[in-house]
Amino acid sequence: MIGQGPRAVAVLTAILVALQLSACGGDSSATETTGIEGVAEDPNEAPPSSGAEPNAWNNVNEDLRGDILSFGHKGSEAELEGATVVLRAYLAARADDRYSEVCSYLSEFLLAVAKGTAEQREGGGCPAGVESLEGVSSAGETEGPPQIDPDIIRRGGKRTFVIYEDGYGDTYAMLMRREGDAWKIHGFEPTRIF
Repeated sequence: MIGQGPRAVAVLTAILVALQLSACGGDSSATETTGIEGVAEDPNEAPPSSGAEPNAWNNVNEDLRGDILSFGHKGSEAELEGATVVLRAYLAARADDRYSEVCSYLSEFLLAVAKGTAEQREGGGCPAGVESLEGVSSAGETEGPPQIDPDIIRRGGKRTFVIYEDGYGDTYAMLMRREGDAWKIHGFEPTRIF
């Protein structure tokens, strides 16, 4: 099982991306858009405006963007404020590698994913699983805690997207959900939509 660790993390990562895509009914197909000089661009080839190289986490998918922006209904300002407090704390804990604290913000589903990842890599519980998932994420592309400016919350059923702009001017959506009276992170990585 030790030899399967990196492969298991890769498979788990693919599952997380697929779950996030299915959360709003989108698919992972790319569409072409017209570029600045009328040249067709593949959105999978255009670098994010932050200058980071496109990857599985930060690449813009036109279909997914539309699905997230029209998902469910607009939530209230109070919901946006409450979810934003949790989102900021989660992103700060991730930036500082405070894995135990990161675990406290995860939904029951993501807790199970993190624990399962840790078991594939010789145990260690949720913090070890979060550390493993960090290794395949884009969190290290920014220095320090990301600065976010929340814009809107979109709610549908148990799923919620908090849409925010980061310090580079890029727009992201973080999948969250309510569990009891608390907001929880339900997608390990935000989805870049602009």
